[in-house]
Amino acid sequence: MSLFFMTERSIAKFLEPFPRFRAIVKNVYLRLNYVFQKEVPSCEVSKGTFLKETVKTDRTLRPIKEYFFGYYDKNPWSLDMKFMLMHQVRSDGKVNVLIIDENGGSRVIGSSSAWNWQQGAMTQWIPGRPISVIYNDIDGSNLVSIIVDVESGKKKTIPIPFQSIDPTGLKALTLNYRRLYALRSEYGYAADVRNFSHDMPLEKDGIWLVDIERGTNKLILSLKDLIEFKKEESMEGAFHKVNHIIYSPNGNRFIFMHRWITTHGKISRLYMYDIKTARLEILLDGRMVSHYSWKDNDSIITWTRSVETGDRYFLLDVNTLQKSIVGDGVFDKLGDGHPSFSPDGRYIISDTYPDKARRRHLLLYDYPTGQISDIAQFHAPWKYDGNNRCDLHPRWSPDGKNISFDSTHEGFRNSYILNVSKLLKR
Repeated sequence: MSLFFMTERSIAKFLEPFPRFRAIVKNVYLRLNYVFQKEVPSCEVSKGTFLKETVKTDRTLRPIKEYFFGYYDKNPWSLDMKFMLMHQVRSDGKVNVLIIDENGGSRVIGSSSAWNWQQGAMTQWIPGRPISVIYNDIDGSNLVSIIVDVESGKKKTIPIPFQSIDPTGLKALTLNYRRLYALRSEYGYAADVRNFSHDMPLEKDGIWLVDIERGTNKLILSLKDLIEFKKEESMEGAFHKVNHIIYSPNGNRFIFMHRWITTHGKISRLYMYDIKTARLEILLDGRMVSHYSWKDNDSIITWTRSVETGDRYFLLDVNTLQKSIVGDGVFDKLGDGHPSFSPDGRYIISDTYPDKARRRHLLLYDYPTGQISDIAQFHAPWKYDGNNRCDLHPRWSPDGKNISFDSTHEGFRNSYILNVSKLLKR
């Protein structure tokens, strides 16, 4: 078997206070295990699914251009599903922002110097504006966001980057991508800029609310506020950051992670902030919180730690703070992933990190029945590991029939679509 069992995961948990040693042990263990695995196909998909490229790629050309979309909490499709957004990697260190039509044709609508392998340039469609796209970039020496009218090509610059946009398309939330880079380079931006730095004072750094129409912004939660809110001893002398801000579906609240790095490893909290009342609340405080997304306005799914059950997928009611395990012993047997509910709220799609045979899995979980389907497996080449790794980051289409994901199973980075409509009808 190529899965990671509870003993191995328990050892990994035990080594959390020793992050550098843990990383070395994990790397050696993974490589030794891979040597003993039988050779497996680079790609396997379930019957009832159909796999295709997002961008048509000529494999006879060398070098092959690389494409990807980015994170799992953004949607590459336009609401009518006629177009998709994509990043194309350039040789000069930038990415092109592409629009892909229904026939696979593409055109460049912009380029960005503010991007990373995990989230791209945060490129997304603006809610309420079906022909407008927004992405982060560097203008002069400042981090900014660019709004593009995809029909006219007209651009507007907002003097601050963004991370999450509310459902009206009028407001956005953002954070310090320079601090994020210093503490977790996979999610930040490397370039030195004037309007942000990795060492900004804690009382001047945190989460900003952005008025997209006016181009103004206001710091609404500082890192100092978070540290002083039910302060813990481990916060003293630690390095602090926030990440992964997501608006609720109705835009009234948002959730985010506060993580601090100590000499004994990283510690995380999950918070919720009510925009109208300015009320801050801790949702999860068990040292480890990983990926999460909203199911509806009152609940989220997240991979987190419980004293009673250990690390699991949980459905958390954000009003009562009651949580229940999702797919106990079934959905969680491959560990952490990037989960999200289908548009109708019935299914959960998630991915996994590479197993012992270097395969990433796509898992489809039927929430009402508890049935799990391992619908696809993709090889993860060693050259795509560490900061330039390519997680699948599965994303539902607006109609709930397709899954968009990124992968390197063909030996280069590309984006794919898996049609699961027949599988769901079963």
